[in-house]
Amino acid sequence: LDNLAWSYNRLSCFSDERQNDIQTAKELCLKQLEIMERLTGAEPDNATRLLGLAAALDRLVTIAVRVGDSAAVSHHSERRLAISNRMIAAAPDDPYLLSQHILAVSNHFTIATWLALEERVAGLLGVRVFMERLLDLEPDVPRSHYARVLASLRLMLAASDSDNPETAVAAANEVIDGAEAYAELAPPDHEIVWHHATALVFLRNVSESQGDTGRAAGFHRRACEAYELGIASGIKSQNVRIALLDLRLDNHDLTSVERQEIIAEAQRILQATERQDIQSLIGLGRLFAKSEKHELAVDLFERVQDHLSNQGAVLPDDIVQVLEECRAAARD
Repeated sequence: LDNLAWSYNRLSCFSDERQNDIQTAKELCLKQLEIMERLTGAEPDNATRLLGLAAALDRLVTIAVRVGDSAAVSHHSERRLAISNRMIAAAPDDPYLLSQHILAVSNHFTIATWLALEERVAGLLGVRVFMERLLDLEPDVPRSHYARVLASLRLMLAASDSDNPETAVAAANEVIDGAEAYAELAPPDHEIVWHHATALVFLRNVSESQGDTGRAAGFHRRACEAYELGIASGIKSQNVRIALLDLRLDNHDLTSVERQEIIAEAQRILQATERQDIQSLIGLGRLFAKSEKHELAVDLFERVQDHLSNQGAVLPDDIVQVLEECRAAARD
């Protein structure tokens, strides 16, 4: 039964991430949840069973976020957090469980929009205790720094939203340190590269807001280098390529020829992008919006919106705002 449950999990991931078939992904995940609840009911303290139950709840949280079901997000995330707390209390020095607990807690307080922002930041700050313990136990293991990077990035974003710049900057530096440590221990990972560059862009923006253009230019160059190094190291993710092009558009010294080359490269990527690759299409839409190709951006965002609507999902609020701005610009 345990193997069958994990098969449902893998099929659910495939349906969601590769086929954007959210309804099928949810149905498969519910089958995994049913099996794991039965198994954990028989063995309530079995860590392997609890990890399977946690994995099912992780998938259900992801799907609920995609479809905009806030009640389901709250329900599944609270259950997931309770299981994680239970496992870590039973084995506080298990490195694998610690890494999973860090991800579970940071994910919970990132999506817990039913809590006050200050409470969410406090919850994310609380992750540091577990992170320090994990790094003491496994300082040279990639998963330790993977958890460090993801948790620190979420703290950076939440602290920035709550107007807590000192905490946000400290978290950004933690992301960078974690990403660089990870790069010394493991092959390139597209998520780590993405978060590394995101932290550098955040520090660039902070420096620009403080009028330190030289420091800002340095962070911008390092962010581009992070993406370029990832691509040169064999990362095939289109999202990394799109993010690099988007970042290059921010170069204030960009010539008109260089700008057209970036747009041409984005159009080549678009031609090779499958219609169900939602994240890439959204990234390209943002890039075309930034380059003032408003009609093209509107077309992409509307295609994504229609596709998500057919799957029972919704376009993220920030993308809806960009879409409306592009529609207005296209009309003008």
